[in-house]
Amino acid sequence: MSTNWLRQNFFFSLGCLLVATTACSDVKSTSPTTIAANPGPSQIAVSNTTQLRVAKYKGGWDLNLKLAGLNNFPYTTQFTEFTGGNLMVQSINAGAIDLASASEIPPIFAIESKASVKIIASLKGPTVGQVVLVPKDSTAKTIADLKGKKVGYVKATTAHYFLIKMLEKVGLTMKDINAIPLSIPDGLSAFRKGQLDAWATYGYSISQAEKEGARVLESAKDILSGNFVIIASPNA
Repeated sequence: MSTNWLRQNFFFSLGCLLVATTACSDVKSTSPTTIAANPGPSQIAVSNTTQLRVAKYKGGWDLNLKLAGLNNFPYTTQFTEFTGGNLMVQSINAGAIDLASASEIPPIFAIESKASVKIIASLKGPTVGQVVLVPKDSTAKTIADLKGKKVGYVKATTAHYFLIKMLEKVGLTMKDINAIPLSIPDGLSAFRKGQLDAWATYGYSISQAEKEGARVLESAKDILSGNFVIIASPNA
């Protein structure tokens, strides 16, 4: 991820969110980012009243911002790791998180279910790292070969969406496979144990599975739009 894209992604998001509030939450941070050294009077006022609870992916915003030297915020921040945008949406809806970044898919499911979530920004990003994996000993050559097979996927995420689209291309639906909704950790565990014939997944789990011989059956690179959204709690 480039520093420029990171700046745009994170700081534009904070601008959209913080312009509407000086008190995101009264919850105390368990792992706050250090407030900038020698803050000015206005920064002190903000930092005394504002705490931003941010959802992140593994090795996400907080690490990238730290490496880029952009992590001296004039307010308290708390980063909490999630494995998918669907879980971030659920957390925002429950009032536990103020800000998150996701593909456009989780908010679509959220809006459909009347969840309390607002989209505050839209950005373009890469579509790589979204695939259907099969074990090294699998005989499957195409998505059509998954008919009747056990296929894991991450519900209400890009993995759910691109699996539907891949199946549609070969005349199948989710009803034609034994579709098993799993979180990323549970999916990786099931895949390693040979409990899945295929797995629709994304992110760091792909490289971990490939190290153990898994191969890509099909990539979602040309299926996904590349639209990423910043979502926030309406209360924030």
